[in-house]
Amino acid sequence: MSGAPQGGNIWKNIIIGVLTTVVAYLIVHFIFDKKDAKKEARKKREKIETTWNAVNEYINRSKEKFTTIGCFSCDAVEMKNELLRELDQMNKSLQNIKEEEGVDEKMKTIIDRTIRMFEDEKPVLSAFYDTLSLYKDLKGEAVLPINRRAQQTMLNKMSHIQSRDTADFTRYLDDLNKKYKTKLVLKEFKPEINTDELTGRWEVDCSYTMNIRSNHKATIESSGEKYTGEWSVDDNVFRIGFDDGSVLTHRLIQLDHSFMLFFIVENDVFSGACRK
Repeated sequence: MSGAPQGGNIWKNIIIGVLTTVVAYLIVHFIFDKKDAKKEARKKREKIETTWNAVNEYINRSKEKFTTIGCFSCDAVEMKNELLRELDQMNKSLQNIKEEEGVDEKMKTIIDRTIRMFEDEKPVLSAFYDTLSLYKDLKGEAVLPINRRAQQTMLNKMSHIQSRDTADFTRYLDDLNKKYKTKLVLKEFKPEINTDELTGRWEVDCSYTMNIRSNHKATIESSGEKYTGEWSVDDNVFRIGFDDGSVLTHRLIQLDHSFMLFFIVENDVFSGACRK
C-alpha cells in the first residue's frame, strides 16, 4: 500500500545523508590539510634558505675582512685582535642561528663545521701577525724574505682550512635541495677588480706611498726617497716602469674605491694598499 510506512527507505535516506556528510567532511579536511601541508613545506623551505644564506654570508664576510684588514690599522697586533674579535663575533651569531627553531640537522652540521673553520683560522692568523709584529722594525730588502715565508705559511694553512669541508658542504647542500626542493649553493667570495679606480694616492703596507696619476705618471715615496716612472694596466696586471729602468709588476687581486690587493711579481709577496 502506498500509504504504508517504508522503513527501508527511511534508513536508506539516513545512511545516504550520513555518508554524504562524512564524505563532504573528508573532502574539506583533505583540501585544508593539503593547503596546510603546502604552507608548512613552504615555511621549512624558506627557513632553510634563510639559514643557509646567513651562513654563506658569514663565510664570505670572514674572507673579505681578512683581505681588507690592512686598512683597519698599521699595527700588526691591532689587526690580529680585530680579526680574532670578528671571528668570535661571527661564531656567536652562527651559534644563535643553529639554536633557532626549525633548523635542519644537516644544516646544524654545516654550521658546526663553519664554527670549527673559524676557530681553526684563529691560531694561524695569530702566528702570522705575531711574526709581522716581531720584525716590524726591519725595512726594505731585509724584511722581504721573512714576509714571504710568513705569508706562504699562513696562506697554505688558511687554504687547507677553508677548503677541507667544501666537498662535505656540497654534499649536504645537495641533500637539503632534494629534501626541501631548494637551490642552495656555496657562493664563493669574489673580490671586485675595477681598474677605473686605479688612479689616486695609495698607502701600501703602511710603508710607502704610491701616487698613480691619470696621465699615466707614477710616483713612489718611501723613507724620504722619491721614485718616478710611468704606469700601464692590461688584463688586471698593473706595471710601473721607473725612470731608472726597473719595473714593478702587480697582479691585481682586488681593486675598488678604497682598497687594492695585489701580488708583486718581482718581490714574490702579496701587498695591500689603502686609498689616502
